[in-house]
Amino acid sequence: MPTQTPRITQLPSRVRGISTETAHLTQMPTPRELRFTRSEQARIFWIFGAVFAACAMVVAVVALERESNPNLPHGLWVCPPLLLSIASIWLAIHLTRHAFMVLTLNGIEIYPFLRPAANMRLVLWQEIHSVEFDDSHNLLTLHLDAEKTSGLHVVLSPLRKDRRRWLADAITARLTR
Repeated sequence: MPTQTPRITQLPSRVRGISTETAHLTQMPTPRELRFTRSEQARIFWIFGAVFAACAMVVAVVALERESNPNLPHGLWVCPPLLLSIASIWLAIHLTRHAFMVLTLNGIEIYPFLRPAANMRLVLWQEIHSVEFDDSHNLLTLHLDAEKTSGLHVVLSPLRKDRRRWLADAITARLTR
């Protein structure tokens, strides 16, 4: 049985000189949107969910001793903290997965907390005259005219602190083009 020699292929001229570690990076498409979620708000509901789940477990363990002491709570008292735990965890997952603000090629999409699909606001890049951030990047102000008499104030506290700086850099970079 003849042995086959490995075949060496030449890289195309546009790929030569690029190391194999970074060759895949040059072929990545540019992102069409940047999504920012309410992950800072979700953190609070993860904690609430854990606390309510712990309360439900304590009530369940105490209810097991009800036969020896009838003054202890009934086992059905597990339901309220358990339901609150499930609701808090569901809300935390929802806040983590769904967008708060999306930077697209057309503009900035802002989704409110309540009924985001119905109350979504799209601010086109052409509408924005200037943008301001406060020192701690908690407040974004989109000015829609040169006199700064009309615009939008967006509170950025639902975003994680490191993401606020990324958002500021992305918006200012887009507006300076």
